[in-house]
Amino acid sequence: MHHTATPTTAAHRPTRLSPRTAVTVLMLAAAICAAAYAAGKNTLRDRWTANLKEYAQHTSHEKYFLEEIEKINKSNTDSAAPAQLAASYYPMCRKFTDRGEFLAEILFARQMFNDMSKTAATEKDFLIMARYANSAGISYTALRFYDEARKMFEKGRAIARRHGFNDVLAQIYTNEAQLYYDTREYGKALNLLAKLKELKGEDAILYNNMALVYLEQKLPDKALTCFDRAMSLAGDNNELKARIQINKGSVLISTQNYDAAERCLTAAGRLLPDGSSTVIQLMLHLNLAQLWIEKGSVKRAAAKLEYIEKHVMPRQSNTTKGIYLKELAALYIRLDNYARASRCLQESIRLNDSLNYDNQKRQLFQLMTLYDISQLRNDNIQLKNENEMARISLRNRTIIAAATVLVAVLLSVLVVVVIRKRKNEQRQNAVIREQEQMLYALRQKEYEREKTQMENEISRKSRELTLFSIDLSSIDNLHKNICDELAGLASDTAEEDTRKRINAVSLKLRKQTAHSLSEGFKKYFSEVSPAFNSKLKEAHPNLTPNDQRLCAYIYMGLTSKEISQITFKEVESVEKSRNRLRKKIGLDSSVPIREYLVRIIDCGKDPQQGATEVPAEDSDADDKSAGVSPTPAESILKV
Repeated sequence: MHHTATPTTAAHRPTRLSPRTAVTVLMLAAAICAAAYAAGKNTLRDRWTANLKEYAQHTSHEKYFLEEIEKINKSNTDSAAPAQLAASYYPMCRKFTDRGEFLAEILFARQMFNDMSKTAATEKDFLIMARYANSAGISYTALRFYDEARKMFEKGRAIARRHGFNDVLAQIYTNEAQLYYDTREYGKALNLLAKLKELKGEDAILYNNMALVYLEQKLPDKALTCFDRAMSLAGDNNELKARIQINKGSVLISTQNYDAAERCLTAAGRLLPDGSSTVIQLMLHLNLAQLWIEKGSVKRAAAKLEYIEKHVMPRQSNTTKGIYLKELAALYIRLDNYARASRCLQESIRLNDSLNYDNQKRQLFQLMTLYDISQLRNDNIQLKNENEMARISLRNRTIIAAATVLVAVLLSVLVVVVIRKRKNEQRQNAVIREQEQMLYALRQKEYEREKTQMENEISRKSRELTLFSIDLSSIDNLHKNICDELAGLASDTAEEDTRKRINAVSLKLRKQTAHSLSEGFKKYFSEVSPAFNSKLKEAHPNLTPNDQRLCAYIYMGLTSKEISQITFKEVESVEKSRNRLRKKIGLDSSVPIREYLVRIIDCGKDPQQGATEVPAEDSDADDKSAGVSPTPAESILKV
């Protein structure tokens, strides 16, 4: 916009304000600015409060968190700056952590960090940003989202270093060491704890965390020394002392010093308040159960696990239940109570949010696999006992027959000796030797015949099991293809009644398919090659379930054409899957995949020796993969 300059004349003199009018205008402008600033702060406070209440509604302690939010709002004043408001809400992060509501903590901490980063200008702004970044990193680590946790710790660490916030930097070092502890990078964890010691000096939490790292490095003596030092520095902090005693008890259990371990755990129980519903109370009971399992007190361990399941777990948050129900399931497995272990894992899957569902689902599958392996092991032991009894019976019969023949020969020789006296003594001795050699030869021949027969029988059953498992997998894929065809037919059908009938047929077929046909392949293939899965995972832990199934087909000697037939895929698709698998395992193109699998699974011994040789070809199509947990006493403390 352009303004035309007008000369100052008598008709156009500028208007002059009186002093009183000027003061009034200035006061009005100041009031307007103050009102706008207060409105902005109130809007920010209202938005943060609303979000906090929304997150609290999805937790197991909604009433408690809502009361804490109201207390914080009452303590805030209208003149509070954004940094002061953000700082007043920060204790909610610790409250979420203490009650295992890690998802709510992540959502709130990330929101506060992002909001503050838009307007941060003062030291207080950056200080509260670093604290919220540290809090988000703690919860990401607890939920095992390690990449996101590293990002948040790096952001918080950069802010703390740039502005000299040593206290926050020390907290980030501690919690980042927890991350590397969880990911088994113990060298990096010790380096961070050493930096923490240089930054802040000695304290109880530092030595407790160092002890846990030494324990994972199989250095129990160093761990116990660090725990003793931690106890001497803990002062009057009963909760910290209880954590140290529980962790020390875990080390003593691992070194089979059960009496000392029980004393530590008992002391930890006295330090905790009665009726406490915190995670530390749950860890105490889990360690006591583990101690009694190691001592062979099966009844006490079973009673403790039942008490945990009925009285301790219900007081925990859903997230905590989802994590520690897996630990409870592991202890039930130690007691061979697979039914309760399965129930705990299924409940864990139900409680966990969708971000962690695939990981829980995979662990449930691992439990079922362990159950199948245990059943197979029991069957093998029974078969071995039956074979041993048969062998002993055969040996006894052979001895009796040999003794009978020998007695007959001896009687014959005695008669001849009596009749011919000593004239034929040498000839009779030769006859005796000849008979003994014949008996030995007969026994050896019988042994070789039975051994050959048994090997043939085992080979036949192995082939039958392999063919049966392949048939199961083929039926599974066929059902899936039929279901896809029915779905396409239903979408193309205009009549509602016909579409409903097609969908009903598809649903019945999917339910039948869901009866775990593909599990049969894993079960029976494990019977033929029991060490296949463990050795393959040890060599290549990054393989998906479909990659493992492809390796199984290749290991059995199936060609690409045969694999395409049983998986209902094109041969070209099978070949592409083979090439992707070769890249995943880092195998040179000059080495056949089957030859490589035989080398790592059977140490070079071909599992199909004696059978018809099949060209070493393999394949599978791409699939999406699914996703343990530290022992209860092995979690590093978070600040």
